Amino acid sequence: MMTSSARSSSDKRKATKCHHQQQCYDDDDDDNIQVMTSQYRRKQQGKHQLHLLVCIGCTTFFVIASLGFIFVSYLHMGGAVYHHQPSEVVLTEDDNDELVEPMAMELKDGNDNNNDNRKINNIHKRQIWVDKKDRKPEVGNLMYVKGSKSYKEAFYECKQRGARLALLDDLERAYSLGYHNCKRGWLLDKHTGYVVQKDDPPSKCKTTQAGVIYSSTTTKHRSYGAYCTYRKWFSPVNPQQKLVPSLNLWFRKDPAHLYKLRKDLQKKKTGGMLTSIRALYPCCNYLNVVPVVNQDGNTVTMVQMTKRERSMRYLVKLAREIFPESKPKIMPHIRMSYKAMYHHGAGSWNKSAVVEDIVSRAVTSKVDGFMFDYEPHHDYTEKHAMMVKDFLNLLAEKMHANHLELGFCISDWGILKFYDVYAESNVDVFATMSVTYYGRDVAKNKVGVKKLLRAIDAQRVQIGIKSAVREPKDPVTGEIPQTSYKKPSRWTHHRLKNFLRWVARYTDIKQLHVWPESWGRRSRTKAFFFRTLRGFTKGRENDTVTTTSTAMPPTQKPKTTKTKLTKKTKTAKKSKPTKAPKKAKTPKKAKKKKKKKKKKKKT
Repeated sequence: MMTSSARSSSDKRKATKCHHQQQCYDDDDDDNIQVMTSQYRRKQQGKHQLHLLVCIGCTTFFVIASLGFIFVSYLHMGGAVYHHQPSEVVLTEDDNDELVEPMAMELKDGNDNNNDNRKINNIHKRQIWVDKKDRKPEVGNLMYVKGSKSYKEAFYECKQRGARLALLDDLERAYSLGYHNCKRGWLLDKHTGYVVQKDDPPSKCKTTQAGVIYSSTTTKHRSYGAYCTYRKWFSPVNPQQKLVPSLNLWFRKDPAHLYKLRKDLQKKKTGGMLTSIRALYPCCNYLNVVPVVNQDGNTVTMVQMTKRERSMRYLVKLAREIFPESKPKIMPHIRMSYKAMYHHGAGSWNKSAVVEDIVSRAVTSKVDGFMFDYEPHHDYTEKHAMMVKDFLNLLAEKMHANHLELGFCISDWGILKFYDVYAESNVDVFATMSVTYYGRDVAKNKVGVKKLLRAIDAQRVQIGIKSAVREPKDPVTGEIPQTSYKKPSRWTHHRLKNFLRWVARYTDIKQLHVWPESWGRRSRTKAFFFRTLRGFTKGRENDTVTTTSTAMPPTQKPKTTKTKLTKKTKTAKKSKPTKAPKKAKTPKKAKKKKKKKKKKKKT
């Protein structure tokens, strides 16, 4: 039995425990509580150790990865890129070079006197091995590099391998050799494409088309692979005789059309034409002068752009890189509507604002001038022509102040036939259109040229000619596609040769401008066309004219000089030359003649 004093002491101990632990335990449970608290502490210490180990591992991984990235980037900035064969080393340019250069290594072999072309800036020896897993096997010097890249990254990816981005011709050549790849990749002309063989099932490529699928992209920042090739497409031409710059060529506002034009002109028989290019005219409607309704509800004339200034600057630089032999001027096309000119003040009260806007766009785009096109189908009066002349005068004055050139498209219909009115303007160049375009009637073309030269100086005239185009065989079907063009060209080799000889012989016109018959991506200019134009640019003076009508302009009639006859010349004229004695006829010939006479008598 416990005494009262012992009970009171035990109750006091229980009360103190309840006060500290906030729970009332019996004395028998103290040992169990101590065991549980020790196990809980051990678990917490283990968790803390795991957290420390994970943090240490992550930090070491990131440090090693960053060091490796710095090391790879250091090697990437310096050295030579190894070719796909480990034994060969190809030196390439540094990435600081401009992107617009098609192949700077090919441009270096040109003029021997020009030391700048021989030097390739910032060449270093890189030591980066090309991984064979990131590309397809080569077919016809074509290689596909995997990965999602922008156009700029794809350009330098091929450049590091000592190659260049491929063109449409390279894909077509690979298709003919049996190459097949469903993946879209960048090409040199900022288009994309891929190759699908005809015999392969369409389920592999998720398309029903076959052949070379070629398309343009809306933005150059999209991510695709890259098609690289080691084949050279570009070789600068250094002819012995430099031709007079007298050829002006229209092309589409697309890099692909520039490469196609270069291919047509760099053939063996027309290679000299590359030095005779004076200007290139990007078409069509780079600037549109049209009436627009503003926020207040009023119609105002505005100068709208169909292409960004940045992309036009790139096109200007690319054109001069593709044609380094002549470095032509770039003069885009401008179109003005009749409503903007006549009804909404572009030709009268709002003229100065429109002109300043056009000139500012020319300066920021870094072009060399504009080709102005105004073809109204209303109001064919001289008053309307005078309004156009005043607008052209003001525009030419502002353009000349900025060292820019202005051209005007002219014809033989509507208000464009007032040659006397436009001759008084300060326009630099007059380019003929339907007067000489189609080659349907050469005699009529000559009459139109004579009428034009009575009003405008021949040095300011460019004869317009529409090119003759052929369509190559389809690589899939092997057949020539049958196409019909709007207002096709009727020029043949004989017609074009005779007309150009007449122009060179009887006029002082020294410039031509060529409008393409087709803007198709696979259309090619016929072989005779540029070969015949080359004869005009060389200025053949000894060729004889075989035209049916050899009439000349009334201002350029040949002077006939009468020579006085001396006594010796008179006696020489009177004394006839002695005829040579006839040869004795052989008996065989005599028999043949007798037979012929008998046949005639019978008939």
